[in-house]
Amino acid sequence: MPRLRATVLTALLFLTVACATAATEVGQPPAVSATGPGATPRPIAVVSDFHMGVGRTAGKWSNLEDFRWTNAFRAFLDAIGRQYGDGVDLVVGGDLLELWQHPTVACSGCGPDLGCALAEIERVSADVIAQHTPDLRALGAFADRGTNRVFVIPGNHDAAIQLDTVWQRLRDAIGSVTGRVVRVDDAWVSPDGLVVVEHGHQIGDNPNRFRRWPAVTGECAADGGVYVDRPWGEFFVQKLFNEAEDQHPLIDNLIPESADAGLYSRRQGVVASSVDLARFIAFTLFQTSLWQKLELNVADPSKADAWDLKVARQRGARLFADAMGSDDPLRAQLLEGATPRAVEIRESLDALSKDPAKLSDAAVLALCDQIKIRAQREPGTRQLCSRDLFLGTARSFFPLNRVLAPHLAARLKAYPDTRIFIYGHTHEADFDIAVSPTPTRNVTAFNSGAFQRLMDQATFRQRAAAKGSAPEDAFAAFTLEADFPACYSAILVTYDRSGIPQPALRHWLMPESEPTGEFVLPCDLRCGAGPPRCRAQ
Repeated sequence: MPRLRATVLTALLFLTVACATAATEVGQPPAVSATGPGATPRPIAVVSDFHMGVGRTAGKWSNLEDFRWTNAFRAFLDAIGRQYGDGVDLVVGGDLLELWQHPTVACSGCGPDLGCALAEIERVSADVIAQHTPDLRALGAFADRGTNRVFVIPGNHDAAIQLDTVWQRLRDAIGSVTGRVVRVDDAWVSPDGLVVVEHGHQIGDNPNRFRRWPAVTGECAADGGVYVDRPWGEFFVQKLFNEAEDQHPLIDNLIPESADAGLYSRRQGVVASSVDLARFIAFTLFQTSLWQKLELNVADPSKADAWDLKVARQRGARLFADAMGSDDPLRAQLLEGATPRAVEIRESLDALSKDPAKLSDAAVLALCDQIKIRAQREPGTRQLCSRDLFLGTARSFFPLNRVLAPHLAARLKAYPDTRIFIYGHTHEADFDIAVSPTPTRNVTAFNSGAFQRLMDQATFRQRAAAKGSAPEDAFAAFTLEADFPACYSAILVTYDRSGIPQPALRHWLMPESEPTGEFVLPCDLRCGAGPPRCRAQ
């Protein structure tokens, strides 16, 4: 439940390709290619964002617990074996554990930038691991079959896995007897160097960034103690979402996350400082509307920075308001709110827009891209950052490139052969995202989504209407078990005969009451959290 999972990676925009990628059967991932003269590279399965947390209390799931799908997870691992054989590299791409939430360990920390003391984070992780031992044992059993291997990448919610004491406890709980369970400190790279996987919280202007990553601890000047670093995203989560989720467990199961916050604020107000809420608004805006994925056409990516940054920054709060959807309740507050709180939020956004240290040029340009798209959709409702964007017919550039391109340019220095880049963190599964890190290099990016039950905002509203409920009322009444689709996303990678990786996004569809499930295509209507392009069709 990365509550700010979406808070930061800018707009997820990309090409209009069909939902189906290469497969041997409709709805099935591609089969393992036949071996040629040499050994065929190993199949790869990437899953992320389980957020195994505090589990049950007195036999009942805690409202803070998102991972309740033991049967589906075990069956998924079995299906991977049937489909690919037992020679798979399974990469857990971050946030396997939820270590930001605990009902009794407050982790008051040392100032805003240092959270749990080492003894506190060890207690939190011990409780979480104990609650999910059966799920973790399933990973160990998978690692012990054939020549399978399991790689665990720490994310922002379980960054403490970087600590050897926490990792040792987790590895013992996984229980692999072959030792084929490995912690990866930063990014996992396939043996051929073509596939790179990371969690994604270090990309761009991310409020979940760790200052010293992959190091995750710092010393407190006040008491000399060692504490786990606490990024602003965690600080905000603990102040707002922890309390909110205890009453509204769905607050981080809608995508984009701004939908959750909007419904929560409608229902009972947002209990955060105006400065924190302004920053939350700024970063959740990087999740674009459903149709934005298709409507920004730039013929020449080199001219896509034609927006006037000075003009854009001077627009202050209106820059953020114009990038929001017309039905976003927070937009109405920004444009029309006359309360002291609304005024404070606007003033905070005015200051944020003018501060390059807190809102990068890339982030401003991405907001300008979104405003252009919304202006095309709703003429006369938005003011452009400038009017000299060069438009054409080729869909070769999208706002996500604003943030992913410089990040991947840096990655290419360490991993120059990268063709496929996979990340998670936002929970919004995605595929075939074209990125140009340099003028001569293209990389295809995928988002692994989350191995938990999610629903996009449009589907949620439809289901609420079908039950005669307003969205804000359904937000309180719906449950994960009864109302959210039993779908969990993964990126599955095989290789063709020439040794080129062939990634595919699939959802594992399986109700907990069934003995097994099936892999389905990204746009399958039975899953309510398909990629944005599916919802735009």
